Amino acid sequence: MRLLVLFCASQCVGCYDFDALSSSFDVSGQYSVNITNGQNGCAFGNWTPGASSSGIPLAITQSGQQVVATIGGTTGDYVNFFCGSKEFVGMIVAGGFEARLACTKTFTQQTCIYRVIADAKAQVRGDVVTGTLDYTTATNSDSTCGTLVNCHSSQNFNGARPPR
Repeated sequence: MRLLVLFCASQCVGCYDFDALSSSFDVSGQYSVNITNGQNGCAFGNWTPGASSSGIPLAITQSGQQVVATIGGTTGDYVNFFCGSKEFVGMIVAGGFEARLACTKTFTQQTCIYRVIADAKAQVRGDVVTGTLDYTTATNSDSTCGTLVNCHSSQNFNGARPPR
């Protein structure tokens, strides 16, 4: 058993970015991001699994361990109109960051009232970012909320910033 653990540890040493744990790990920059829709468990309108968009501007600022990722361009304008914000706020984690955008605008479906919440989990290797977005809802738990209760829709993304 001990040999197996040592073997696995030695195999992982070459593939892990230890700089991501240091105070010098920097994810900030102006990224151009591509995004692809995954499953639509929340039954959001105008969502086609497999559909993609490219060249979405994403400005990431970092102060210590805190990260703010702001969606730019017309996509950012749309998200801001739909959601009430276009900023994901979060923290550096080993190898990248985790951030949340909690919409301030509410929506209704019959007597169900809900807000959309998006959680980003990203890995950063050099100048490349990859990750997932998980969308869920916060509802008033009304019986008409149906599939919106505990639902999840997802997107995958990747992008790059200019080389440093």
